[in-house]
Amino acid sequence: MRLNKINYNGDAVPLEAMQIEKNNRKYYNIFHGDPDSWVYRCSVDKRMCDIKEDKILLNNDNYILREIRDVDKSLIKDAKGNVYYVVSKDNDTTHRDDLLLFIELSDKLMDVDITYHGFVRLIGNGYSGKNYTPCPVVEYYGDGKVTITGNIDDIPQTVSYKYTHSDRILKRI
Repeated sequence: MRLNKINYNGDAVPLEAMQIEKNNRKYYNIFHGDPDSWVYRCSVDKRMCDIKEDKILLNNDNYILREIRDVDKSLIKDAKGNVYYVVSKDNDTTHRDDLLLFIELSDKLMDVDITYHGFVRLIGNGYSGKNYTPCPVVEYYGDGKVTITGNIDDIPQTVSYKYTHSDRILKRI
């Protein structure tokens, strides 16, 4: 699985995991969204990190996403209902063509509607700005398309991200 991020301008940018310290231990997390609204957090398996760096770049295609479960096997979720996941390295090539996409949206975007077509699913949402504009994290596990509609200053906006699984190509349409 590859990990990508689309910034506010619609440009693909490298995805970074930031180092955090908790209980005198260092970890890496991917943060998505605005800290003043709500940040979606995804952990990174510490066995694949060099703890000396403040941040690491996640730019390979050998990752896998795993749900984090409690002792009773129930999914662990944040206060907004997002399931917690951990990103790990994966030597199996089964998911090599899959894509995990972190999409940033402008906090000026109002009345947001997001639709999913094909082999794509919502993993979680961060939020940005006072309007709590969703910033989705989506997984493409085959050909799929995510369409986002909304308004900025009462002007309709639409953008779609189409992924072709066999070619590993993401297009903004």
